[in-house]
Amino acid sequence: MPQPIDPQSELGRVAAAERVQQMMERAAQLAQLRQRDDAADDTVRQQEQTHQPEQKQEKVDQELQRRNPYVGLRKKKKKDDEREETPRGHSGYNARQKPEDADDPENHDLDITL
Repeated sequence: MPQPIDPQSELGRVAAAERVQQMMERAAQLAQLRQRDDAADDTVRQQEQTHQPEQKQEKVDQELQRRNPYVGLRKKKKKDDEREETPRGHSGYNARQKPEDADDPENHDLDITL
């Protein structure tokens, strides 16, 4: 035997189903908005960040190694701390950038001719 239809309960079910559908639509729209805002924030962050330059290709490195094979093998100059200190009075540098004593008369060649 068929059940009688209660119009109030059926209208309540339809209204509940419509509310659920509206909530799902709102949730989808909010998710889209949130995703768009996150993407915009990511692009701003990427534009503000400094990036490391790309690594050189091996082909370029091999070409540089072929052109200049002794890079890094040169002798380094001694630092000022490692140089020998002169115990005498005044000291200066000569034309070859080596330290020499200013008080030593043998270091001075002064030729005054008229």
